Amino acid sequence: MTVNDLAHRVRSRRALRAVQDQRVRLLDQQLSSQVNDVQKRNARVVTLNAAIPALNAYVAGPTDESLATAIAAARPAVESHVLLSATSDSTEVRTAAADLVATLRIELDAVTDTQQMDVLRLAGLTDKRSEAFDLMSSFLTKMQGSRSSIIGNMRSTRYRSALSSGTAPPSPAASTSPASRTGSTTSSSASTTSASPSLPR
Repeated sequence: MTVNDLAHRVRSRRALRAVQDQRVRLLDQQLSSQVNDVQKRNARVVTLNAAIPALNAYVAGPTDESLATAIAAARPAVESHVLLSATSDSTEVRTAAADLVATLRIELDAVTDTQQMDVLRLAGLTDKRSEAFDLMSSFLTKMQGSRSSIIGNMRSTRYRSALSSGTAPPSPAASTSPASRTGSTTSSSASTTSASPSLPR
């Protein structure tokens, strides 16, 4: 494989990584939006669960005090209702409270069903996000390997080019070969012999 081939492969993987980065960002946005929806529904469930028992308590034991408690609990659950303007217990107020309980129960059941679907959506988005990050990690590893291959091939190509032109530096192995060491030792011995003084006979 040539350097150009490797460079083309790196460019292709960079393009794929850009696409994968965009996919991860979209998944993050969807996941964040889904989490916000879940939090809102959870808060709504808490509000409904607080209002329904208070209203039931008033219907079961209608007094001005239990009515005030029911109205305080129901006010966050509904924007407007005839019960909210009641000031004292009456048959009409009790009927309105019972009707409101039925309405809030229907909404609570619907929100609870939606919560179950939210859990499935969150699990699916989380799995997709994990897969996207795994793919990004794989892309980064492959790109790093391709860069290393390109650098190695470039160094090898330059060395062969310099070697063919006679400008390549000598191989370190050649300077320390056994033949070189033997020649050096012989020359050193000859030099030592010629420099030694002759002993008188």
